Amino acid sequence: MKRSLLLPEEIGKLSSPDRLAIMRGLDPMIVRLPDISTMQGNKWLGLGDKEHNKKIQLERNTCESLKALGIEKKEINLSVWDFLKNINKITMKNYLMMP
Repeated sequence: MKRSLLLPEEIGKLSSPDRLAIMRGLDPMIVRLPDISTMQGNKWLGLGDKEHNKKIQLERNTCESLKALGIEKKEINLSVWDFLKNINKITMKNYLMMP
């Protein structure tokens, strides 16, 4: 018996830097994302080291997710203790919006 789809729980188990890539004309695949902090373009653009890049990526992803929910950043306190609570809300909302 063959199963063609991944379940949401299985996709959620993908750990960094692995991601599910879906491209037109190709079968979906799991790919390993490169560490951009080691690339020459990172140095040319002055993007910082690995920790700085993680911080920027987290801020951008959080802002994009909040915009999708119609929430302004100033409405949410992104302290360490509230961080996981907010991420869980965003993840659940995105999960419920999946087709």
